[in-house]
Amino acid sequence: MGVAAANTNHQSVMLAGVAGLVAGAMSVAAGEYVSSVRRRTLNMLILTGLERVSLVENPQSEKK
Repeated sequence: MGVAAANTNHQSVMLAGVAGLVAGAMSVAAGEYVSSVRRRTLNMLILTGLERVSLVENPQSEKK
């Protein structure tokens, strides 16, 4: 963290540690959110493509 110097008190070191912990947790959460959104988007694109293929191969299935 770069806070532990010769004249730094205990509270400053603890505050820096907690701040680092929170920053790391937020970074992981943001990465997971982006990953989830991208995965959901990719799945929707795949399903949309499969639906198009299905309609081209068997257009009568929509008329039932």
